[in-house]
Amino acid sequence: MSKIAIYGGTFDPPTFAHLLIIEQIQKNMDFDEFYIIPCNLPNNDKINITNNADRYNMLKIALSDHPNVKIDDRELKRGTISYTIDTLKSFDYENNELFLIMGDDEFNSFENWKNFEEIANIARIVCIISRDTPSIDMLNKYNPYIYELNPKTLISSSLIRNMISKGESVKYLLPDKVIEYIKKRNLYTK
Repeated sequence: MSKIAIYGGTFDPPTFAHLLIIEQIQKNMDFDEFYIIPCNLPNNDKINITNNADRYNMLKIALSDHPNVKIDDRELKRGTISYTIDTLKSFDYENNELFLIMGDDEFNSFENWKNFEEIANIARIVCIISRDTPSIDMLNKYNPYIYELNPKTLISSSLIRNMISKGESVKYLLPDKVIEYIKKRNLYTK
């Protein structure tokens, strides 16, 4: 039985916060396999995301120094709204131990997810504490692995997109090669 980490999101763009999470979680939990899964369409009408090819390419660039982490494009290929339950079921969850990595903000809204109870039965939740402390109620209900990001960070993809749109520097928030890609492709400008 393998321990499989699943870390999904828009990764629009992938930041040093994402890389810090990957590095620290892998080091401390020693997964057999670690999958980064960019979503096709988030289940949120309010989010406007960059095209799949650019997000996938930025992930490849950002993770080039992480050979043990696999970028998995199953949600991009599915071509529909990305639901975590569908992705988890596409893994051999009956013969492996799945770990779903999510931030504290996602964990606090977990009960709004499609089939959240089934998700909690298929995968162990790993809650990354970086900003918000999860509610005691949620902690008691789902008993997640708690991992406190060290150092805590307020870096987010939305912050970076906003900074780029204003012409501000994002150096030290993203890998340099990702910044070069963003500039070359003219992403996140108004």
